[in-house]
Amino acid sequence: MSSFAFRLQKVFEYRELEEGWAKDNFLAKHIARMEVENELFQLEDDRKFLLSAGADNLEARVELEVRIQKLDDHERAIRILIHQLTVEEEKARDEWVMKKQDKSVLEKLRDKAYSAWILRQNKLEQAALDEWAVQKQKAA
Repeated sequence: MSSFAFRLQKVFEYRELEEGWAKDNFLAKHIARMEVENELFQLEDDRKFLLSAGADNLEARVELEVRIQKLDDHERAIRILIHQLTVEEEKARDEWVMKKQDKSVLEKLRDKAYSAWILRQNKLEQAALDEWAVQKQKAA
């Protein structure tokens, strides 16, 4: 019995690699966005700490106002960055899904080819058994 050989095996292997690369890219984008979101949460904690500390005099009040303004500016920049990273993450996810579908198409082709090969092998085996039975019957 010969072994099964999928004629598009190299293409299938490359599609698997592409899917893996796309998945890794998506995960990297996801992690980057999560890290920036964690920075935003830390910024909110910093703001709460500053506001809870309060200010005793006018100079402290002005300094507190300046610090809060810097935090606000930084928060706006982080929110813009989060939006950009979210868009990149969605694009990477869409690419990963597309690569997954491309690989799935070849998997289905491989499965059909394997089923057809099994069917051919079974027919060949049956023909060989039939031939053997005929030869044995003639010999007897």
